[in-house]
Amino acid sequence: MDSSETTQGEACFGSPGSWASGLNQSSADGRRADDLSALLCAHWQACSPSGPSLSLEQSRQLIEFAELLQHWNRVHSLTAVEGLADTLQRHLIDALRAWPGLARRLADQAEPRCCDVGSGTGVPGLPLALVMPGLQMDLVERVARKAAFLRHAAARLGLASRVGVHQQDVTRLSPSRPYEMIVSRAFAPLENFLEWTFHLSGPGTTWLYMAGKLNEIKHLEGDRYQHPRLAGRLGELSVEAVGGSGPERHLIWIRRLS
Repeated sequence: MDSSETTQGEACFGSPGSWASGLNQSSADGRRADDLSALLCAHWQACSPSGPSLSLEQSRQLIEFAELLQHWNRVHSLTAVEGLADTLQRHLIDALRAWPGLARRLADQAEPRCCDVGSGTGVPGLPLALVMPGLQMDLVERVARKAAFLRHAAARLGLASRVGVHQQDVTRLSPSRPYEMIVSRAFAPLENFLEWTFHLSGPGTTWLYMAGKLNEIKHLEGDRYQHPRLAGRLGELSVEAVGGSGPERHLIWIRRLS
């Protein structure tokens, strides 16, 4: 990670531990959820000063989602991430890093449809659906307990009308029409992600792969990606480094040609 990424991460979360201490202080003082929502808004603004603004209502819903995830996690072991501060930083803020790029790429779509593959805890799909009210989101998760959580969370957050949950292997999914956007975080290597979801796409579809270190991705050389079995079908590629105090994160955007 270069110095610019480190600086952005420090701007987003302050000195080490400040994000967690701010949330813990709010909880310790018995402050209302509004205080946590305002804190989340402030940290998002610091993390993405040129990105879209997070409203207080959106922040409240994100806090509610984080609390739902924590509650279910105690019984159903959905994620290794524990504690409200870590959940907000490593799940919600991480998901929101895709928001500016997603909004730009879908700006000319009247009713854009997005598929979150291997959704698991609902990240990034549910946070993105919360902050993008015009977005139709399908969450694909084959593990029963995780799919049950996704249905419950979508209903509790008032998203059931535009968030669908599909408990099945993504290779068996058969949508009525191609998705405009297909996203993945920690689902499979990029090569497999593209191959297993190619049938969900059409000309112009964009894939978003939320990656860690770039040197761990096969067939990626600079600004070129050569898929061994989809040669000539993939076009524009964009790699975006995003800051933060957590693990290294890159957003890889790939657009289908034909």
